[in-house]
Amino acid sequence: MENKPAFTAKLKGIGISVFENKTDGRLWYSASPSRRFVDSGSKEAKYTGTFNGIADLVLLREVVNQAVAWIGDQQATGDEE
Repeated sequence: MENKPAFTAKLKGIGISVFENKTDGRLWYSASPSRRFVDSGSKEAKYTGTFNGIADLVLLREVVNQAVAWIGDQQATGDEE
């Protein structure tokens, strides 16, 4: 199985990646949120799971809502088959 996200959402440096997983033939989803920042020393883009302040949390809430909606759509589609 690939380790590529099945779904991603991003808003102003805040993102979430959703991965499909199978265990014993059962499909389930895991999600990994992240915040992009530029390292001041190396000037390289890096990612962290730490969020700073209410502005980051508001954006995180939105990308989580998008991930929840996507997972719900996938499960609804799977239930019809």
